[in-house]
Amino acid sequence: MKPDFFTKKKNENIKVPERIIAIKQHHQDTSNRSFQTVSVLANILNIDIENDYKYNEIDKVINSFYNSDKTVLVCCEHVEMALMVESLIYKMYNIFIKLHWGKNPLTNYDRNHDYTSMWVIDDNKLMVYNMFDVIYDSKYEYYNIDYSKVTLEPQFIYQLNNNHTLWSRFKQFILR
Repeated sequence: MKPDFFTKKKNENIKVPERIIAIKQHHQDTSNRSFQTVSVLANILNIDIENDYKYNEIDKVINSFYNSDKTVLVCCEHVEMALMVESLIYKMYNIFIKLHWGKNPLTNYDRNHDYTSMWVIDDNKLMVYNMFDVIYDSKYEYYNIDYSKVTLEPQFIYQLNNNHTLWSRFKQFILR
């Protein structure tokens, strides 16, 4: 995760995280990708990474920040992210929406090769931002990161029902 996305404040719609949660992966003995993804940002922001949750403990993760007034960044594998957002929306709004990872969460499939989207829940909306694009350079036969595709406006917005009285307690949830 590129720290500039948060620290240079290019996008005023995205708040700087005050808590960072990195979910342990399925194969936590061989990979710690979520922790590694947010470690540079956590170091720059001087925030301890909460790495206490396993991938199948979605309810525990949600309960850990449900009554928080802090902006929370959660990093985990894509399939678990969609399940976590479904659960969070259900808990907050009492509505069920089937979501799939990607730039449009309402599609009927997960975009497992989408490593550039960031989902944000704020102001009674689920929004998807593009942090960067991965492009293939055939001349050198490698993939490179293109930050020129970063937009200030979300690529996807889904308006959520705002009848839930606890919503005012939240600042923002950033899900990556």
